Amino acid sequence: MSIHVVRKNGFKYTFYDDETYNLYMSGEADFDEGQTLRKRRGRGNICNRVKVEPDDRPIVVQKQPIVIQQPPEYHPVRDAVRESLADCLSEVLHMGIDWFVYDEMPYLWNEKIKPGFRQLKENKKNSKKLIIDQVTEERAKQESSTAQLVAKPKSENKTNNTMTEDEILDAQRKAVLHYIGLLENLTKLHNAGVLNRESTLEQLTNPAAIEQFNQALSSNPNLLEMTKSNEISKLLGRDLFQGGELVPIKAKEIEILATNNKQEDM
Repeated sequence: MSIHVVRKNGFKYTFYDDETYNLYMSGEADFDEGQTLRKRRGRGNICNRVKVEPDDRPIVVQKQPIVIQQPPEYHPVRDAVRESLADCLSEVLHMGIDWFVYDEMPYLWNEKIKPGFRQLKENKKNSKKLIIDQVTEERAKQESSTAQLVAKPKSENKTNNTMTEDEILDAQRKAVLHYIGLLENLTKLHNAGVLNRESTLEQLTNPAAIEQFNQALSSNPNLLEMTKSNEISKLLGRDLFQGGELVPIKAKEIEILATNNKQEDM
C-alpha cells in the first residue's frame, strides 16, 4: 500500500491507500468546505482514509520581470504613405463591392441565372414530353402488332404442312396433266362435237390455272415426259423449254390457238 501526499490551497492531504487517492485524482471525490473528502455521487464520506493538515511550506512568490514597451518610432513620410495606401485600398475595395452589387449581380441574374433556370425548366418539360411521346408511340406499335396478329389470316398452305414431298409432286403432276388435257381437248374433242369450246377456253385462260401450270413446271420440269413436252410445243408452235427453263404459257397464246382452230374447222 502506497502513501500519497497532495498539497493544495494551503493544506496538506495525505492519502493512505491507492483507492482513495485514485477517487480524488479522477474527480469522483473532492473536499468540501470543512475539508472532508466526499464522493460526488452517492452518500457518505471517506475522511477516515485521508489526513488533512495545514501546509507548513513557505509560499514562494516568483517575481515576474517588468517589461517596458517602447512606443513605435514615428516616421512622418512612412506613416503618410501607409495612410494613403490604406485609403486607396479602402476606396478600391468599396468601389469593387459597389460594382459587383449594383452592376455585375443584376447582369448575372438577368442574363445568366434566370435564363439558365428557365432553360433547365424547359429542358425538363421537353424531356418529360419526349418520354410521354415515346411511351405513346411504343404503346401504339404494340397495339398495332397485336391487331395484326389477331387479324392475320390463316395460312392457305396449311394443308401442305401435312403433305409429304411425293404427295406435293403428285398433286402438281395431276394439275399440269389436267391443264394439258384441256389444251389438247380444245381441238380434238371439239372436232368430235363433244367439247364446249367456250367453257374449255375459259378454263385454260383462267389466270390462276395458267399461274399454277407455269409455276409447277418452272420448279420441276421433270413433271412432263419428253414426248408430252414435244406434243405441247408442237401444239403451241414454239418450244415449251429453252435452255432447260420453261417459257411460260400466256393466255394470249391460248386465245390465238383457239381462234386458229376455229378458222380451220370452218
